[in-house]
Amino acid sequence: DPDAGVVHVYEWVNGNWVEQQKLYASDRYSLAGGGFGASVAIDSTAAIVGAAEEGPGAAYVYDAIEE
Repeated sequence: DPDAGVVHVYEWVNGNWVEQQKLYASDRYSLAGGGFGASVAIDSTAAIVGAAEEGPGAAYVYDAIEE
């Protein structure tokens, strides 16, 4: 499945959800699934993505950059 271990980022635009980006683990090619995306926390422009199979407390942090 090409979308396994991917977090999809959407934005509400004119009454519709529009996909803006896909987030991947920085070490996704060395993971055997890793559980990336098992949990997600969002606050304003930041997202923390859990990777349950990477070990206790494993998480990736992303922050949006305005263009």
